[in-house]
Amino acid sequence: MRIHRPKKQPRARYGLSASAITLSALVLTACYPSTGGYGGSSSDSDRSSLYEQVEPEVPAFSEPEVSWPKNGYGTVGNGGDGCLEISVPTGSKAYYVKLKKGSSTVWDVFLKPGSSKEFSVPTGTYDLTYGAGDHWYGSRYAFGPEGVYSEASERFTFDPGSCWTVELILRPGGNLGSSGLDYDDF
Repeated sequence: MRIHRPKKQPRARYGLSASAITLSALVLTACYPSTGGYGGSSSDSDRSSLYEQVEPEVPAFSEPEVSWPKNGYGTVGNGGDGCLEISVPTGSKAYYVKLKKGSSTVWDVFLKPGSSKEFSVPTGTYDLTYGAGDHWYGSRYAFGPEGVYSEASERFTFDPGSCWTVELILRPGGNLGSSGLDYDDF
């Protein structure tokens, strides 16, 4: 991914480094003594009962898929004195980009694969999050739990007349990192 820091003139370009993407996993391992235990002896049946915890059942995602909106469709906010140009890669995945202040979405836009578009955005400092996917469930559910969601590692400040250019394309040597984001946090 690349971003361009805001300048009145000319615009600078930034991108996401493939090495900047962080994927992480957490593995929890429980260790139990082979003999003894917490206040007494331990048998195989005692130890096996520790592993028989029932996971709460998570309801399946059941929202209906809807048609992609037109390219550049935004559902929150419109216009402003700042500028944001976004480019997304070609392929099968569409992108949904949000500017957020805390947990509130201030501005968002849907972009079809391979598109590039410039938008007016409200002045202020925001976190940029984005999702990508093949199946669209509307602005509330985006690409559903099977989509891929990320947050840029840098905050974006839009001043009157400033413009950021963001290319959501993985590239070696890019200058904007991102980290994975859970669907529920998007």
